[in-house]
Amino acid sequence: MFSLLLQVFRFPGVTLQILAIAFLANVLALAPTIYSMQVFSHYMGHGMDGTLVTLMIGFLVAIGTEFGFERIQKRLASGLSARIERELGEKVFKTLTTARTSA
Repeated sequence: MFSLLLQVFRFPGVTLQILAIAFLANVLALAPTIYSMQVFSHYMGHGMDGTLVTLMIGFLVAIGTEFGFERIQKRLASGLSARIERELGEKVFKTLTTARTSA
């Protein structure tokens, strides 16, 4: 576990971006709960259709944004993983090619 964290924190810029996007995506994941609470408190209480349309548009924007953030997060994590794997592969290859082959 420690070696994984050490590898990930070698690239603090990308790691910070991944953590920030994950936080924002998780905040936006609360949209269905907030939407339900707002519908029950505002629409059911007042019965205005404009309120329901506005809440629905906001809900759809939040879900779409969350989906976009998750895609960006996966792309960044995949790039970071490939970078770490490439460096590790180069180190292993260098070690194997410089090793002595005595019997």
